[in-house]
Amino acid sequence: MNDAWDVVLKIASIIGSLATIILGSIAIWLSLYLYRRSNEIYVALLGILSRVEASSKSTEVTSTQVTSRLIDGVIGSLQKILSTKSSTRPC
Repeated sequence: MNDAWDVVLKIASIIGSLATIILGSIAIWLSLYLYRRSNEIYVALLGILSRVEASSKSTEVTSTQVTSRLIDGVIGSLQKILSTKSSTRPC
């Protein structure tokens, strides 16, 4: 009877060892897979970021041009109004 339990324990320990090796291999493969995927996502995000940066620079230039034209137009209108008022004032 003792010999039977020894055989059962040896078989159980072998199965446990194999399961540990298999699970460890799966864990290593999964960590490498996720590492590669995260690097791919990082590279893709860098590309998106560079496009957003270029787009924001062109938007900044455009908004600066529009704002400067708008300010020039407002200042010109104010100068016209002020010059008209000063010329219509009696001395």
